[in-house]
Amino acid sequence: MFKGPKTIIIGAGAAGIAAATRLIDKGLGNITILEAKDRIGGRIHTVEFSDNIVELGAQWVHGEHGNIVFDLASPHQLLDSSKCFNDFDRHIFVTAKGEFFSKNESIEAFKIYYDISENITNTIHDAESYGEYFVNRFYKTFEENPFTTRDKAEQLLDWMQKFDNSIQCSDSWFDVSAKEITNYWTCEGDLVLNWKDHGYKTLFDLLMQKISNTKDKQSIMEKIEFCKYVNNINYTLDNNIIVKTKDGLEYTASHVICTTSLGVLKEKHSTMFTPLLPEIKQRALKGLNIGTVNKVFLEFPHRWWQEECAGFSLIWSKEDKEEFIKLNGQECEWLCDVFAFISVDYQPRVLCAWISGKFAKEMELLSDSDVSDGLYLLLETFLSKTYNIPKFDQMLRSSWYTDECFRGSYTFKSVTTEKQNVDTKDLVDPIVATNGKPIILFAGEATHEHYYSTVHGAVETGFREAERIIDFHRTRGWLKQIINDSDKMGRPVSAANQVITRTKLVIVGAGIAGLAAAKALEDAGFEDYMLLEAQSEVGGRIQSKAWNKAWIECGAQFVHGDQSQLAQLCYKYDLLSDIHSRDGQGIFIRNNGHKVDEALVEEIDDLVRTTLEEYEDYENRDIEASCENIGAVLRNSLNEHLHKKNDSLAIRTMKKEIFDWNVRFLAIDNACTTLDELSTKYWGKFKFVGGPEHLSFKA
Repeated sequence: MFKGPKTIIIGAGAAGIAAATRLIDKGLGNITILEAKDRIGGRIHTVEFSDNIVELGAQWVHGEHGNIVFDLASPHQLLDSSKCFNDFDRHIFVTAKGEFFSKNESIEAFKIYYDISENITNTIHDAESYGEYFVNRFYKTFEENPFTTRDKAEQLLDWMQKFDNSIQCSDSWFDVSAKEITNYWTCEGDLVLNWKDHGYKTLFDLLMQKISNTKDKQSIMEKIEFCKYVNNINYTLDNNIIVKTKDGLEYTASHVICTTSLGVLKEKHSTMFTPLLPEIKQRALKGLNIGTVNKVFLEFPHRWWQEECAGFSLIWSKEDKEEFIKLNGQECEWLCDVFAFISVDYQPRVLCAWISGKFAKEMELLSDSDVSDGLYLLLETFLSKTYNIPKFDQMLRSSWYTDECFRGSYTFKSVTTEKQNVDTKDLVDPIVATNGKPIILFAGEATHEHYYSTVHGAVETGFREAERIIDFHRTRGWLKQIINDSDKMGRPVSAANQVITRTKLVIVGAGIAGLAAAKALEDAGFEDYMLLEAQSEVGGRIQSKAWNKAWIECGAQFVHGDQSQLAQLCYKYDLLSDIHSRDGQGIFIRNNGHKVDEALVEEIDDLVRTTLEEYEDYENRDIEASCENIGAVLRNSLNEHLHKKNDSLAIRTMKKEIFDWNVRFLAIDNACTTLDELSTKYWGKFKFVGGPEHLSFKA
């Protein structure tokens, strides 16, 4: 049976397995999965330990609504709320002197942390780090509610950074872009759902169950080749991609879905791809970041801490830290970044030590005995005054950074990401052949614009890239194609000899959309089409007229942003002017001939712009009934502004005139008769591609 062109999937993690199951289920089962490790899972790594299992990698299902992993697991009742992370009052904060914070201080610290981290707004400044934002908000909150002493507050803030670094996967929250965090989406519902005693590995069984054909469901594991570390992908020839592995084997494919971690791509992309990746993808890899979070599981002969205790959070004063290092040596400094020992769900005798950042990487280089001795020393330092701590029976730890198959744990977006002016889309867009066929595709948590760092994000990207291949071949009639068992001579028919029937196609309209569709068809070798245009010339609502030895535009005038395919095409042929239009700017003159004060113009311009930006996030705002359209929104904003100001009648009149000009300009910009026709709900749906908004063509 014909199963379509060959697809190679690099990596048998969540994204790779998701892509494979979708391709197989849609009839494109001619796949091979090359996995560098000797197991499936990638950064999902469930291991038997102590009385149950532990997760060396991904641990929780983050959220319920809009979460594909939750949707797969929930019908089977596989998930449970983590008792070790959801209850603030079950966490104990303790100092290096063995002194415990009060329950009220602990609860208040968690409340402040989550209030700041979960309510970051678009009011942040460009290039502001998340650390700067958090610290400023923390001290402002503390001044309003001094729930503890200043010294303790500073120590709690230091702990919060370590805790937050484990969430962001950064070395420091001053590396994380505050602006980029606002693009991260959180699924509603419980954010720390565990897999009971089943383990995250259960996800792969659930994904395979989605395959409708039982035979294909059973054979998917047979499509995986283990211990195949890919060191080169040669896509010089569009239809003959050569994938080479470290053991000297070569594989040929029509499509390659690369799901390797961002850490590997950052380190190896210059040698991994032939030819080199496009410059925009190299910039994206430079801008995106991946950090390291490690866990160390400790099994004790019995549970020596209280049943209701969810874990111990370790608080250092500057003096205690200096004394600890002086007493135990500089080589023990890494222990000061172990920020907590947390109880483990369904593991009554196990604590998990958490560490992130540069010392998490350094810890990986230490021997098991050094790590074991160090962690016991840490427990003794903080808790021996209250607890009789036995030696642990065994230890198990993760090592995500030194593993050449990962080079880190998960992705975060840094200040560098922002400065590089790159986005996830720059990495995600596939490399395509001359006929439009996607030949190199990218999946994995780092390639999800909003759910990066999560398993559900990784699964979605696997489905996304599989669908990209499916959509391409659907247009060429390869899917659901009925294959005769033999030709007229009784011989089997090979896939190479099959004829694909093409349907004649008519494009109505020779505007930019029609012409683009025609070009895409021709690039793909599809020539049996007709383009019908009602006017006597091409262009549609693009209408350039010769005038005064130059050109004027009677229709579309600007290229809005330089990140679109259209802009890149214009740059390629040097069509755009270096002079950027200042649309909507200039000197404002009143009907009495007097020039309007520029400060007043700027004040009202800022008011209008800020108001509109605030309503771009409609879904997360409480919208008043009187603000169902943009006209009403702006009028309410102006009235509130004038009410707050103690302006003279003349100034108020000028402000209203400037506002009226802005309203009329916006009506033109949105092609409406009145702004009351514009829906508030859909205002934020329009997205800018990025870059200068008013690029003009050369004369």
